[in-house]
Amino acid sequence: MKPALLGLLLAGASLLSGTAQLWATDERPADEYATEARGGSTRPATTEEIEALHHDYAALCRKIYLLSEYREPGIFEGMEGAPQATFQPDPNDILPGKVIREWRRYQDEYLSFLYPIPVGGTARVEVSGSEDIMSGILANSHRFWSRGYQIIGGAEKEANSPRRGEGVFEESAEEDAANVCLDMWLTRAERFRCGDWFCNPVVFTKYLFHRGSFFRFDVTGPGKFKWLRVLRGGMHVGLSASVHLSIDQDLYTAIGLSVRIKRPACEEATCRKMIADRYGLEGMVGLIEPGMTVDQLTVLLGKPVERRADAAVFRGVHEARGPGLIFCSEGKCRTTVELPLKEGRFVRFKGPPKMEQDWLDPERGSLGWIVESANEYRSGTFDAPPKVERLKPDDVRLIFDRFAELAPKACPKDWDVLCEAMEAMAKAGHRDGRVMTIVRKRIFNPNYASIYAMGVVMACEPDHRKAWELMASAARKILADTPADWEPDDPDETDPNPMAALWTIPEITAPMPELLKAAMRHPNPFIRLKGYERCRKVLGKETIELLRAGLEDEFYRVRKVSARTLGECWAEDPAAEGLLAARLEKEKVGYVRDVIAEALKKVRAGIGVSP
Repeated sequence: MKPALLGLLLAGASLLSGTAQLWATDERPADEYATEARGGSTRPATTEEIEALHHDYAALCRKIYLLSEYREPGIFEGMEGAPQATFQPDPNDILPGKVIREWRRYQDEYLSFLYPIPVGGTARVEVSGSEDIMSGILANSHRFWSRGYQIIGGAEKEANSPRRGEGVFEESAEEDAANVCLDMWLTRAERFRCGDWFCNPVVFTKYLFHRGSFFRFDVTGPGKFKWLRVLRGGMHVGLSASVHLSIDQDLYTAIGLSVRIKRPACEEATCRKMIADRYGLEGMVGLIEPGMTVDQLTVLLGKPVERRADAAVFRGVHEARGPGLIFCSEGKCRTTVELPLKEGRFVRFKGPPKMEQDWLDPERGSLGWIVESANEYRSGTFDAPPKVERLKPDDVRLIFDRFAELAPKACPKDWDVLCEAMEAMAKAGHRDGRVMTIVRKRIFNPNYASIYAMGVVMACEPDHRKAWELMASAARKILADTPADWEPDDPDETDPNPMAALWTIPEITAPMPELLKAAMRHPNPFIRLKGYERCRKVLGKETIELLRAGLEDEFYRVRKVSARTLGECWAEDPAAEGLLAARLEKEKVGYVRDVIAEALKKVRAGIGVSP
């Protein structure tokens, strides 16, 4: 793959000269300025917009494509003397101009971007998901995003792919659908999402600041982009994996670079700190630029541990706390990376960066050490009891001392980890009165009334009736004190963990406790969600009336849970079918429509569990 520079735009001045005046005027027919579904609109891109995109791509190309040589995968992989492929992007190497007829600009209240129309074909933008993602209530799609944009189109293959079998679009193999060129997904988020699939694995991640936005390019071994993501002002745009698309790489990159999120610009210092805190040296390598001297690399990565004429070696230790660049990881990791140099400057990698990672044993007394020592699930082996059952008295005392120091001020994530460890300690017979003293104080805050804190209560309180009463007291206070606009610390999670005290309500009284009904009618949507998640445990004559209200709730996740409960638990009730059918006609969120349709199918088939 040689990133050709954007097809038509990229065909240079000869292409622009024939169409610039037409694009710069407002003499197009009215239907050229189409209003798309959900409030967006499209129009022909102006000459200035196309030239700006051309300039951006040409200027940023050498900064983005940092893998210059790689071993071509395939039948020669692993063979002695296997041929080498070279990847040296050239902004002047362009696709024939006839591949694309024109560029259009889509925009709505959240973002704008450019997309191409192929010669002999069509393209359009379809929008799905939440209609309101800025109201303070996050509505996720089934892909963990809030709003989806699909650029859909097709063209004749011969006109579309005159050079190497790749082009703007390829005709779909499906009889009734054009091929989806590209998906974009938008959500509210302060950081990039992480993770990867095994197909075409990512070997390098490049970060770039551009026009006030923070871009992330995930690159595979053959030097192709897999993911392209944009962060700005608490909003996050992600493009679908390019390795599964027919679109050419240069066009994929150009569309991504054209994304403009309508939010305040990112602060570079904040973004750099986010990468350093989350990924350590492994992530910071993605911030290097071609032409950097060793002194400049030292400012970014720290002092090198080794310096040679052709390379500099850097090393750093990072405490991983959850999702890494590729997979979830926990613990302390030492990363060593070698950066090739030419005449004292970094130019680009000749292949995937030479990076080694060693997982280190956690320091005694650290949070990682507590987790490793006390957690019965992570520390056990098949041929020996868990470490928590084999702890020495000194280690037991230190674990409880450190819990007493860390827990009162721990963030929700650390709090959950510590509570999980304390539950395991209690189950193994190790107890300390300070644990319950701290837990009793914190579970009255919805951010800390998690399932892990509830686990500590149940493990440390031998009288389960007293344990239920404590959790009921926490639930009552949460219901009384939580305002309508409260959100969990991480509302992006598909199933936020706070307020687990509410999960215990059905166990206190039956069949429909007043606390549960109060939760289902609470002005806060996340509390209502917890109530509706639990109502299936206490099915009674009042339940279906509450589910009727849940189907009309403003929070899409309450509607989803209500529909699912009707489908699973009320299959033989004649009212369930009518309620679901009526809601299906009105529902606008695609994922919720799918859940309602599935629930309706169950009800009509009578395969649910009747109360």
